[in-house]
Amino acid sequence: MQSGDVTEDSGFFKAISVVIADSGIGIPESEMDTIFDKFVQSSSTKTGAGGTGLGLAICQEIVGQHRGTIAATNIIGSGACFTVTLPTNNEQETT
Repeated sequence: MQSGDVTEDSGFFKAISVVIADSGIGIPESEMDTIFDKFVQSSSTKTGAGGTGLGLAICQEIVGQHRGTIAATNIIGSGACFTVTLPTNNEQETT
């Protein structure tokens, strides 16, 4: 799927997915289940950038308020990939 492709969201709503990928260190598999939790930061962060660990939790909250989803996966050997899927309208389709 290319960034911006229209997809079906659970077969009920037309949706658009936006894919954001980076070339960083990725997300340790053992932490994948907690990265959207408040005040959680990856143990593999080496930049010393600090922060409160709220960024992804806030993103998930905003996306959820728009009836969407956000998911993270690793790109083997070269970073992480986040996919945000948002419905394109408020009308439920009848199929």
